Amino acid sequence: PHFWHTHADDLTAIRTNAQALADADDLAAARLAFGRLSAPFVGIVEATGVPKGYDVARFTCGMVADVPEGGVWLQRGSDTRNPYYGSAMVSCGASDHAMPMMDHGTMEGMDHSQMKGMDHEQMKERDHSKMNHDGRP
Repeated sequence: PHFWHTHADDLTAIRTNAQALADADDLAAARLAFGRLSAPFVGIVEATGVPKGYDVARFTCGMVADVPEGGVWLQRGSDTRNPYYGSAMVSCGASDHAMPMMDHGTMEGMDHSQMKGMDHEQMKERDHSKMNHDGRP
C-alpha cells in the first residue's frame, strides 16, 4: 500500500492524460497527451520493473520540448520508433537504457486486501506507521 500511496500523483497523471489522449481531437493534441502520460508511466515501470520475457527499453527524443522529460517513451526492440513525430522523424531519439526486470520476491508477504475499496484520500489518512517501510514496494 505504501508504494501506491507514494506514486499516487503519477497514477493521477497517467489517468488524466490517458483520458486526454482518448479525447484528443487531432494528432498534435494526442501526441501532447501521450507525452504527458509517458513520463509518469515510465516512472511506475522503472519502480516496479518489467515482467519477465518482455524486452522493453526507455527511449527519449531530445527535440520534444513541451512534454515532461523531453519526450520519453517505452518500446520493445532496439530500432527507434518515435511516437512524437511519426513518419517525418521516426528514427529520431535514442534508447536511454533497458528497463529493470520485475523482482517477484519483493511482492511476497504483501496484503493488498487492506486497500480494497479505498480511494486516494482514504490512503492519505491511513496510519503510515502501519505501512511497510522496510525498503520493499
